[in-house]
Parts: sequence; structure tokens; C-alpha cells
Amino acid sequence: MNRFRVLAAAAAIITVLSGCGSDKSSTRCGLITGSAGTSGSPEISELYNGIEAYAAETSAEAKVYTASEDSEAGLKAQFDAAAEDKAAYVVCSGSAMEQAVFEAQNAHHNQNFLFFDGRPRKAADLEETIRSNTECIEFNKGDMGFLAGYAAVADGYRNIFYLSGKRTEEREACCDRFLQGAGYAMKEQGLADGSVTVSVEYAGSDALTPLRMTDSMTQYQGGAELIVTDTVSIVTAAIEAAKLADKGVATIGFDAVSLSSNVIYSAVGDRTDVVNYLLKSFAASGSNFQGGQVVTCGAKERAVHLVADYSRMHGFSQASEETILGSMAEGEAAAVLAGTASDDGTAVSLPAVTVREVMPVTPNAESGLASAASGSTSSDETGEAGSGDDAANGDGADASAETASQSAGSGETDGGDGGEETGDNGGDGGEETGDNGGDGGEDTGEDGGNDGGEDNYDDGGEDTGEDNYDDGGEDTGEDE
Repeated sequence: MNRFRVLAAAAAIITVLSGCGSDKSSTRCGLITGSAGTSGSPEISELYNGIEAYAAETSAEAKVYTASEDSEAGLKAQFDAAAEDKAAYVVCSGSAMEQAVFEAQNAHHNQNFLFFDGRPRKAADLEETIRSNTECIEFNKGDMGFLAGYAAVADGYRNIFYLSGKRTEEREACCDRFLQGAGYAMKEQGLADGSVTVSVEYAGSDALTPLRMTDSMTQYQGGAELIVTDTVSIVTAAIEAAKLADKGVATIGFDAVSLSSNVIYSAVGDRTDVVNYLLKSFAASGSNFQGGQVVTCGAKERAVHLVADYSRMHGFSQASEETILGSMAEGEAAAVLAGTASDDGTAVSLPAVTVREVMPVTPNAESGLASAASGSTSSDETGEAGSGDDAANGDGADASAETASQSAGSGETDGGDGGEETGDNGGDGGEETGDNGGDGGEDTGEDGGNDGGEDNYDDGGEDTGEDNYDDGGEDTGEDE
């Protein structure tokens, strides 16, 4: 059973026993949402469910405050309304709330704010300021990556395409954990080194363009059975390709299962149980609030899980999920995550996953998937590393995407540096991020019109705080 559920049940008993005859304002809570209300995103819906459970189990008062408009003024009005109602705890989520929370924590000193997936700041480009009446809650994305990688291999996938947006340290770490989880599933199933292949692409930008659909379709045509993405703004491209290929998609860090029957599962933070537990523990003791800091919840706390329709899976079940979550919390998988020895004192050795780094399709590629395939090719899967020199020298669109046999346990790639290109090589194979007018790199919005035909989708960056699927700001709560 989920650890948060057990602790929340105990806290509920204490709350009921200690709350007789007390002022209900001490346990009153509110949820602030944007104009879309509690159905605005799966993440907001999870928080709402947790608050509703808290109210039902403790007889506490709970209220939803929905902004009339998604503006700083609209949000501020709801924070002020919660203060007027004397809500002791105010729950909110997402980077779109950051400036409103900053103002509210300064204006309403007698309230405590539980802020998920965001950091209070006076302006988007300024440093965070977390007062003692604000506790920021985030989820360990690496643990989600491990769970997603384990589930993919345990469910029978052997050829996987890992699609990410702009390369960041956190995304690289998440991908490493994905590979580690895949390796751990290989170990449990007795699979040999190299029997699972993961092709990894960093698109260079979080922008959703038709090129990401081309990348996805090319990989499906090349044998990929599943696409996994950690970037919410480009998941639509993977889903559209999956519909055409009749293949599957999985996500890390955000819930996309409701978007399409092609989405097999999403590895996410368990907001429902976490907010329920926290509110109950605060109400029971009044001393567990960890204001002024960021609290990260992960596998150790049983705060990550899968959202899945298990009927779409090949054999991985809810019981399978409970087993691996238990191991990640305090078993052998926990030792793998921590890089420590197992209970018998020996290091946990994992089979090697074959890792192929592929280059994204570039804007100057000819239309049509056949020609696009040459824009994202990789070397073979023998485990011999590519040199990366061809990409650096600009020798064509298929030059040297990196191939390596990667130890899933170490997360370090053996071999060459065939990374993405940032130079001025026109239409060559590396991804271009400069100001090159109409040349071959993927346009990042600085080249004055080279985007033509790419802006058919709605958003330009990764979802802010994981709470919308069509907005433009990169997540600042988790990805930076």
C-alpha cells in the first residue's frame, strides 16, 4: 500500500480526535486554480481529489477558488478571497502561479501555502523567494524515469525511442534513470547485454513543430515499438505519429493517458496522496509544515506512480507496479537508485542497454518521411561508439549520431562525442541553434522567418508547471 495513504489514515484519526470542539478555521483549506478550474489539467485534478478526500475524512472545510481570468490580477483576487475566508492552508500549482504566490505569501502572513511544481518569484526572470509560510513541493523526475524505463522493458518493449526537448542536466539525468530502470528490468528477466535498444534524441528546442512528428514516424518506421517523452510540449507530435503507426507512447513527469488511447502509461508524481497526507499531518500536529524550503518527494516516500490503463499493456499489471515501487522504496532497486550495495553486500550489476543517440530532422530536409529518415539516422547497434567527428565537420544529415553500449547502472556512455552541432554548417547533420537565416539547423526563433510552415501547433515551449498542454513557457519548477 502507498506509504502516504497509510500515514494519511493515521493522521486522519489524530485530526478527528484532536479536532473536537476546535475552531474549524485551523483545518480549513483552499485550492486556487486558473480559469479552467479543477479540470484544467490532470495535475490540478489530482490535487482536487486529494483535498476532497482530506475534507471527507476529517470533516474539515475545503473550497476551490477559481480565477475569472488567467492573469496576475485574476489569481490575486482568489488568494485574497481565501484569506478573507480564513483558510489556514492554500494549495496551488504551476509556474503560472509563481508571481501570485510571491505576492500572497507577503500579504497573508497567517496563511500557509502548499505550492506544487513552482517557486514564488517577483518576476519570471528573478530568483525565487520562499517565505517561511510557503512550502514548495516537487517530485523526483529521475525516479519517474526509472519507473518508466522499468515498465517499458517489463512490458516487453525491446526497441524504444526516447524523445526529449532542449537538452538540460535534469533531462539527461532523467534519461539516465530511464536507462537504469530498463537495465534493472533486463536483470530481472534474465536478458543479455544489448537485448534492449534505446534511441535517444534531444530536439534542441521545446517547440512543437511537424519535425518532431517526422522524427517520431521515422523511428517507428525503423522498428521502434514505443516512444517515451519527458517533454510535455512535444507529446502531441509523438501521439500523432503513434496513431499513424498504430504504436504506443509513454510519458515521464506529466499525465497524458487521457489524451489518446495510444498513450500506454505516464510515470508521474502522486499528488492526490501527497496533498492529502500533508494536510492531515498539518492539521493533526500543526508542526510538520516545512516552510521556507523545497521538499522533493520520490520513490523513497512512495510518491511516484504510474497512471495507466493496464488493458493496453502486454502483461505489466498493477501488482507489477506495486512490486517495483516497493523495491524502489526500500529494496534492491532502492540500492540501484542510491548507487549502493544490495542487502548481501554486493554491488548490483545490470545488463547493458544499447544506446543510440540520433539527430533531429532539420527544417531544410525534403518533405516526406523517406527523405527525413536520412536526417535522423544513427550508426549500427554493435555497441561500438561513433567518433562524432563527421558531425563536427558537417558531413551530411546522417553523419554520426552516437551509438554506444551504455551500462544502465552507471548512466555513462562509452565512446564518441557525436553530440548535436551548434556551428554554422548550413544544411548539415548537426542541429543548429545559431542565427543562420535559412540554413540547415532547427530554427529556434532567432532567424527571422526560417520557421515557415513550422508553427502549425499551439505552443512554443515546455508546459509551465505541467498544468497546461498548449502554453509557451518552459517548466521552471522541474526542468531548470
